[in-house]
Amino acid sequence: MKLFTLLLLALLTGCTSLGHEGRAQPQFERSIKEVPRSVAVVGSGELAIAVELMLVSEGVRVYPSPIQAVKEESSNSFTQKTVVRYVVHVSSTDFDVCLPEGSRQMHFSLSVVDIVENQRVFSMNGDYGCKDTITKRFQRWFFS
Repeated sequence: MKLFTLLLLALLTGCTSLGHEGRAQPQFERSIKEVPRSVAVVGSGELAIAVELMLVSEGVRVYPSPIQAVKEESSNSFTQKTVVRYVVHVSSTDFDVCLPEGSRQMHFSLSVVDIVENQRVFSMNGDYGCKDTITKRFQRWFFS
């Protein structure tokens, strides 16, 4: 009876994301030749921070932009240098807590672009996804 009451309360308050696993499937997915040692993570929201922290914990260097300004000493001017091949675009809007996962529930968009080949290699977006499920699914693709 307690379980039923808890489930009914969760449904009535809107803090549930039953079936969120289906929203964590990429709409587009290509394999990358090798796991990059560095990427740029561009975006905002809690999902962007989670993806960046996950990549750093796996030893990937994360830049805030794919382009870096380099100062040339002789002419005292700046040139642009590409520092990464893959750019991860992430945005999310948080809503509530996912049950039973416990992470944040969010609308999200996550895509990866290969700037050398000028093509999208990964895309996943949806409504009411769970942060941990999304991050784990991205991690499985990125390091496969």
